[in-house]
Amino acid sequence: MALSEQHIAAIAEIEALCFSSPWSKRSIHSYAIDKNAVFAMLDHENGYYLGIGDGQKAESVVAYCLWLINPWEQLAELLRIAVRPEKQGQRLAEQLIQKTEAYFHGQKDFTVERLLLEVSVANLSAVHIYNKMGFCKISHRRKYYNDGSDALIMQKICGSLKPCDE
Repeated sequence: MALSEQHIAAIAEIEALCFSSPWSKRSIHSYAIDKNAVFAMLDHENGYYLGIGDGQKAESVVAYCLWLINPWEQLAELLRIAVRPEKQGQRLAEQLIQKTEAYFHGQKDFTVERLLLEVSVANLSAVHIYNKMGFCKISHRRKYYNDGSDALIMQKICGSLKPCDE
C-alpha cells in the first residue's frame, strides 16, 4: 500500500520522537512498497485510515502502526506502533490495533487468524494494554533489545475478547 513521501516523513518524525533507535525514511519506504505490509494511521481528530487516501494530510498524523501479513501462516505481525508523545495516554494505540483487527476480519483477499507482536518486558504499560486486549505471552526472548532487556512474544487469536492473566 503506497504512502506519499509526506506521509513517510510524518511517520519518520513520530519514530524520532518515540524511539531511541528510530527507523529511517528509507526503512519506512521499504515497507510502504511491500504488498504484505499494512499501515494504519490516526489523524489529529482521531480519524482512522489504512494507507493513504485522498484528503488525508501528512501533518495531521498523530499515531501509526505497521503490520506485516504472513498469508501462509494466516497471521499479522505488529512491527511498529507509535503515538506522538503529546497524544499518549488517550488509548490511540489501542484504537489502532482494534480497528486494524476489524479490517483484517473483513478481508476477502487474505485471512488473518492470529495477531503477533513483541514488546519489551520493561514496557509495563504496553504489556498491560496488550494483556487487556487479549494478547497472551507465547514466548520470552532473553536480552533481546540493545539495552539488554527481554522481549515478550505475544499472540492474540482474532476475535478473542478474553483478557490474559498478567
